[in-house]
Amino acid sequence: MIYKSLADINLDNFDTFIFDAFGVFNFGGPVSKAVMDVMADLVSVGKSVSIMSNTPVTINDMEKMYNKKGFQKGLHYQNIFSSGQVCFDAAVSGTIPVNGKKFYVPWEDDFTGLADSVKSIFEHSDYKQVKSIEDADFIYCEYPIYEQKLVTEVDILTPEIEMLKQTGLPIVCANPDLYFLWQGVFVVGPGLVCKILEQMGADVIYYGKPNPRIYKHALNEIGNPDVTKILMIGDTLGTDILGATRVGIKTCLTLEQGISARDLINSGQDLTEDNLHAAASGIGAKIDYIIEKVPECDL
Repeated sequence: MIYKSLADINLDNFDTFIFDAFGVFNFGGPVSKAVMDVMADLVSVGKSVSIMSNTPVTINDMEKMYNKKGFQKGLHYQNIFSSGQVCFDAAVSGTIPVNGKKFYVPWEDDFTGLADSVKSIFEHSDYKQVKSIEDADFIYCEYPIYEQKLVTEVDILTPEIEMLKQTGLPIVCANPDLYFLWQGVFVVGPGLVCKILEQMGADVIYYGKPNPRIYKHALNEIGNPDVTKILMIGDTLGTDILGATRVGIKTCLTLEQGISARDLINSGQDLTEDNLHAAASGIGAKIDYIIEKVPECDL
């Protein structure tokens, strides 16, 4: 069945809750105060609450960002995990599986805000950014930009994508999300560009969900709890739900402004329990619970 909210699930079955960010409490603008209240309620009754996001920044930068939006560590959550941190750790240890240390960032010249994100990942490593793709050993794929704006249709990037493929360089992706919600609009994520490049034959190295690495790291940091008592709450089958399934974590798909709900509707299908389970099964994911939205309820 499709539940109204998280409160309609027997939460006593779980000790640990992992929340995705975009599409769950972050909708590309102000965060949801109602979801923050749910997270705080869980913490107040002794539950372990973590945030896990395919965001190409480090944990410290994520904590600063969400603190500005009202999140308080210890009140709303205890841990944050990011795909950017996993990539950062690989960069610092020099273990990114590429030959060479020089990387090129497409689109950065068109959107100076990307510079801080790139710096967050690589500034403490031996990897160095170059301004010419001819000098690069690999490509680091950030949020795709066209005319200084995030893009809603990937086709506009076709010439750039074809150019990147023709280089034959490997691509590093610290955000495997195909789309994300930004200021009320679904925009193209780095993961979609990298998926297209991969389908064209490019070698892509992904950091973040659904790769089990980020989940295993999170479990270790939390204290290796019983996976059967963990619930992952996310809006995307191909990242949140698939990744959790791969490591045996129970899953909860939220539909409110969610990526997978949008994908199903755009494919011409009704947003039904059967169709959602079929979509999940088709990619090897398992949904344990479906909710219309996380809030608004008293836990």
